[in-house]
Amino acid sequence: MISIKNLRSLFHVFLLLGLLLLMGCFEYDEKIVMNVDGSGNLYIHYQAEQDMKFETLYFPTDVYDIEYNIKNNYVVDGVTNTASEVLQKEDQTHVYMDYHFKSLAALGSSPRFKNEQFSYSVKNHLVTLQRFLYLDESKIDRTKLFFKTGIKSFFNKEILQEIHFRFQWVVPGEIVDTNATILMDKNHAIWIMTLAEILKNRSNQFFVTYREKTAG
Repeated sequence: MISIKNLRSLFHVFLLLGLLLLMGCFEYDEKIVMNVDGSGNLYIHYQAEQDMKFETLYFPTDVYDIEYNIKNNYVVDGVTNTASEVLQKEDQTHVYMDYHFKSLAALGSSPRFKNEQFSYSVKNHLVTLQRFLYLDESKIDRTKLFFKTGIKSFFNKEILQEIHFRFQWVVPGEIVDTNATILMDKNHAIWIMTLAEILKNRSNQFFVTYREKTAG
């Protein structure tokens, strides 16, 4: 089983993202496609209104900021950027980024995923992949002052429920167990969550177990 560094807070990311989303529409879609040998590809697509101004490096829309984001937050030993593109469609800016990773451990070591945990284990010819998103209560406690000073008023229930994240895992075998929202084609698991759910749960786990296939 691959062990990754201790989990750290995602709260500041969602806090910034939530405030930015008040300025316009935003959607995020992320797909991880696994190979038999444990390597894989990461595909990211997010879209925002063209006049939105981002202050977080995780979701930039400017070409130069995207290049900086790729270099400093994703590319590490074992993770390479294979393609990136910015397209304008009507009043929306669409950002596409593709990566190849040698292992989930390598992917998890990139700054972008420093607040998460990935694991890969094999038992009785069954492969189990897990991903954890965890909101550290100590970090949340430190930000209570912000809520008390009025930021919480922006985070009304209706807005949080309209902000959707889609996480996908495509695996090289038939899925036999998962907690995914949707299961497609026996090897494609999809989790759809709102920002409200992520913040409420604090600890979010995605897992999928599939039958192992022999490499080659």
